Amino acid sequence: MDNDKKPAVDEVIDETKTENEPPVHDTEPEVIIDETAPEEPVEETPTAPSAEPAKEVTKKKSFLSRFSKSQKIGIGILVVAIIAAVVGIVVLGGKKDTPASVSNSKKDTATADTVKTKPSSDDITVNGNTYYAKPTEIKDLILFNQDECTGTEGCTNGRNNFTKSFLVGKTKDGKDIIAYRASGGIDAADIIVIKNGSEYEVAFPANFAKDYSYFEAKPNIKTSSSTSLSELTADPTITIKEQPLKTSGVLTFAFLRYKEGTNILEVQSPEKGTKLITKNNIDYYVGEKDKGAYSIKSVNAYFGDLFSYNYSLDGELSKSGSKAAETIKWSKGDQSTSTYYTGGQGCGTGASFVAGKVSKSDLSEVGKTPGGQTVYQLANNQPIVTELFEKDYAKENALDDYKNLSLQQFVDKHSYFLIENGLGDFMVYISDKAAPKGGCAKPVVYLYPQKATNVSVSVGANVTISDPLYPTGGWTNVLAQPNGALTYQGKSFGSLFWEGQGNGAYPDITSGTVVARSKAIATITEQLKQQGLQGREITEFISFWKPNLPNTPFVRLSWLSTRQLNELAPLTVLPKPDTTIRVFLDFEGLQKPVNMPAQTLKTPKRNGFTVVEWGGLARNGLNRLVR
Repeated sequence: MDNDKKPAVDEVIDETKTENEPPVHDTEPEVIIDETAPEEPVEETPTAPSAEPAKEVTKKKSFLSRFSKSQKIGIGILVVAIIAAVVGIVVLGGKKDTPASVSNSKKDTATADTVKTKPSSDDITVNGNTYYAKPTEIKDLILFNQDECTGTEGCTNGRNNFTKSFLVGKTKDGKDIIAYRASGGIDAADIIVIKNGSEYEVAFPANFAKDYSYFEAKPNIKTSSSTSLSELTADPTITIKEQPLKTSGVLTFAFLRYKEGTNILEVQSPEKGTKLITKNNIDYYVGEKDKGAYSIKSVNAYFGDLFSYNYSLDGELSKSGSKAAETIKWSKGDQSTSTYYTGGQGCGTGASFVAGKVSKSDLSEVGKTPGGQTVYQLANNQPIVTELFEKDYAKENALDDYKNLSLQQFVDKHSYFLIENGLGDFMVYISDKAAPKGGCAKPVVYLYPQKATNVSVSVGANVTISDPLYPTGGWTNVLAQPNGALTYQGKSFGSLFWEGQGNGAYPDITSGTVVARSKAIATITEQLKQQGLQGREITEFISFWKPNLPNTPFVRLSWLSTRQLNELAPLTVLPKPDTTIRVFLDFEGLQKPVNMPAQTLKTPKRNGFTVVEWGGLARNGLNRLVR
């Protein structure tokens, strides 16, 4: 069972232009003229103002003078009625399609100052704030220096093509609510801003100034706002059908996806899956990806079709750092020394889990968890067992006494088991000794203060290996010099090193560079420079990862960004650095090249106290790295 997610295939829907209202024409009613009617004398009024030539005015007066008094009254009534009808259509049509604060737009794109949208019965109004069912794109808005670019490649009118902004609603006091995706190269931020006159205020996330300090805001941007959009905040933890769930609290734009096989972002409705519950105007769904013998499921919360949060399981075995699986009481009385994982990929805990397509009648009870959950296994001929043994089991490279097992030995050593979660799915757990899980491999931290400074560093991950030894709470009182030299507990170091599992969800890999293996090192070197690394940072990265590249004709190179790493394994440095650069390589060996959207890499400026960290994914487990 491949625990690494493949690039998601996003559905593409065309953005539909807003239809214009039909034009209203001022026309006179068609009148049948009685040519025999006597003409009335025309009174000339030389001083009467007119924008038309005198002959045209005289002609009109002569035309009207052909009618009798009663005819004139009838026509007058008809004209008044028509005018009233036209006015009614315009007024009523405007009220139907356009709120007082928003007028119609000819297109679904506009400038930041003129963007408008139409209301819909699917709009959501909460706490007096209205969110539109259909976002309207704003094409010219640039809020951060990173979003500017020159030239033509990857740019449109001076703005990075990755940068997107949309009018998504109005506050109760009539201010625009704008969804803005900032670029920052491979770094990105989905933020919500409030347009307050000529200024833009970041309303969501509330901690933007802290977590996204590497974005350089334009002068008209405020990194906080007095406007509260509390309705967009999802519960950090929730229990659905007896299944505890948790979220990192990172809001993303659910309506914005890549066009398949390209790096073009398009508006499209998200595929949500099966609805579980609604709470506080937020809908919770479970989505499923069919993988044949098994399926991968994930729980997401949605605010309409606009915004989403990802949830991960928080049960007895799936809780981050849980050791419950190691102390399962097996029915045969034997003991397993292995740790287990489910559905996670990369070096994160994973927000998805693996659910076997089985029923209880297919299962045999083989043990109990410390919390009393029943542990199951399947008959050896079941498709899931076959796939686990033939595809996931690292027969020759397994750890300890898990090497070169037969199928029955694989089963007898409890290399896998199933439990039922609160949502009614049977989760598949596999031994990390039989199928080593990917890990965050050798993240190396460099500290460059402007003067000699005592620094504390901690990482939000399950650290398994470190140098110097990583104590509970992290490294404290590390004396850092401007040249990067470190002194810790009386010993000298050039950097801080750790390995382990992150506590956040490992992101989907949807873009990257595919190169021949012979060109991989040169490409990596250049891409490290593009992300702001230099000197020994690049040299040490290449020295470690060169022997660990897959021996295949082609290699895919994808970089996780500072933002993604901050969610996967948060790095806390005190005093707070002015610049943080974190790069992480996810690579994969390929037998033939594949098409992938390219990543945009930008070089951040090193200002003040700078922290640099690099690392990479040990796809086949930390214990199989060449060191």
